[in-house]
Amino acid sequence: MEVVDFPVTYDGRDAEMHKIDLYALGGSIQGVARILAVSAHFAVTGGEYAKQFGTHQVKVYAQEPAAKCFELGTVIEFVKQQQILSGAIGAVITGVVSYVISKASGNREEMKLLSERLEQAIKELGNRDQKVIDRMLSTIEKMADSLRPAVRSAVEPVGVECDTLTIGRKTDPCRVVIDKATRDAILADDTSRITQLNRWEVVFTELDRESSTGKVRLVSDDSNVRIRAEVNDPTFMLPDNKYLQSYARELPVIVIAKALIKDGELDRLYVSDAE
Repeated sequence: MEVVDFPVTYDGRDAEMHKIDLYALGGSIQGVARILAVSAHFAVTGGEYAKQFGTHQVKVYAQEPAAKCFELGTVIEFVKQQQILSGAIGAVITGVVSYVISKASGNREEMKLLSERLEQAIKELGNRDQKVIDRMLSTIEKMADSLRPAVRSAVEPVGVECDTLTIGRKTDPCRVVIDKATRDAILADDTSRITQLNRWEVVFTELDRESSTGKVRLVSDDSNVRIRAEVNDPTFMLPDNKYLQSYARELPVIVIAKALIKDGELDRLYVSDAE
């Protein structure tokens, strides 16, 4: 039997104490299992999309949890020996999973990059003409739409039971990492999307250290509209940090943050660092 390892790791919050709410975990694991099974079946069959588990040529199994964060060892086992199996199979599965998550969060920049990576990974599976590749990419697009409910289930614990959900080995540069910004975009309506990390010059007008939240004004915006901000930076809890200085002294500070866009308007910043 051929197998591919795909650990599923929940980091932060309750997960740091090696525990997680069972109800939240159950729904999340079911969502992850469907995403992995559909993506792996697509990769191993050379582009076939099958919704029903019983028709899949793969099985997704959980192994014994690891006693660090909250990690489930997950393996994808191929039911039949496949002629196309190669070192590229894992790259295709990871690429499909990443694309499914990115489309659900509305991250257009990342979708474009992932589409290019997927095209290259598909080529590495064998000699394929461009028509076949285009058909497979079109199928991935349909899969991403169909798997949206599974994605919503998978990300439910993020921001509540844990800070991040990682699908794939942490040493793999192509692993899928879902943070609260991504989770909020996925659970929002279809008019919402999440951006990549960018630099924003802001002034903090409100801070809550207990919830690590606040409100900011963009220095470049003359409307004086205040934007909600969630800060996931360990230095936020230190005395006289850059965020507190900005709030207390009305000083501009450059933050590194993802943005949640709703109906074309900036709704929230998810801050990971300050310069």
